[in-house]
Amino acid sequence: MLRDTDRDAITAVVRPWLDGEQCPDGEEHAVRALDRGFSAVVAARAEALGEECSLRPADYLGGGNYGAAPVAAQLREASDAAARNTDMLRLPEQRAGGTNSGYRTGPGPSDWNEAVLEDLCEIQAGPSYTRIPAGERTADVGVPLVFPQDLAGGKIADEPRNRVSWRTAERFKKFELLPNDIVCVRTGAQQQPALVSGPQTGWLLSSNVTRLRVRADAGIDPLYLHAYLGLRHAREWMSHRAAATAAPSLSSAALGHLPVRYPTIGQQRRCVDLLGELGRRVDAYASYVAALGRPRTPLTSVLRGGGTPESVRSLDGELTCGPAGGLVMSLGGVKAPG
Repeated sequence: MLRDTDRDAITAVVRPWLDGEQCPDGEEHAVRALDRGFSAVVAARAEALGEECSLRPADYLGGGNYGAAPVAAQLREASDAAARNTDMLRLPEQRAGGTNSGYRTGPGPSDWNEAVLEDLCEIQAGPSYTRIPAGERTADVGVPLVFPQDLAGGKIADEPRNRVSWRTAERFKKFELLPNDIVCVRTGAQQQPALVSGPQTGWLLSSNVTRLRVRADAGIDPLYLHAYLGLRHAREWMSHRAAATAAPSLSSAALGHLPVRYPTIGQQRRCVDLLGELGRRVDAYASYVAALGRPRTPLTSVLRGGGTPESVRSLDGELTCGPAGGLVMSLGGVKAPG
């Protein structure tokens, strides 16, 4: 028995004929149907009889003479993107090679310090739920509220899910964020603490998070502290303290007892610089990989259309495998960096 969704899908494909709309040919209409999520093909009555009246679209696709041909412009655009990211990839590699800032093992400096978090930071929990209830939140305009789900990869999401009006925000200046503040999960599953950047200045804490603001005379760099709190042992310490309560919750008092070890401020900043350089290299490689993936969509149309590698060469370009499996695109002169 057909479901309502099945009948709607069939109607959407057949209606152009019923309404007298122009359908130039079967192939084009099949492409339009496929773009809308349907598996459809137009077949003549004689062809259907030859297939024993089969209603399976795949029985009429034959050698794959449907679908759009590969578009040379798409391949060139993908190639240009890969070329740009190749250059971006070389920059951090060259910069790292010229700074002599390699990571070396060995004994650490003897002048390390150790303190608990409450001696280094002002710890401010977010306002209680009753002060900013769900009824005062909006997803459209106003000042963003930061929740645990907005913390990912040590950063705060660019598009927050909840906001409060400007008037409401004025009453909660105590809970606003400034650059280099650190946001930790207060209630709920622990996430990696997030560092506040410039665009998030003035955003507000929700009741489920806690703000750390390094004291000016603490002798610790906020970026170093953020990296330290992202270490596995620090995150496990916070998770264990939160799990000790009936519902996962890390109070300001408990968080304040977290022990922190740190070297001199100069050593801290060298460490932060090295971590930043490694992060930029990771981002560059990720962008490069994403750019190389872009040709997949236009090239898979070759396979869908029954084409061969010669079909790609006919587009005034070529995609082949280079030495050791490296990808080579002659459309933009792009080669995998070696």
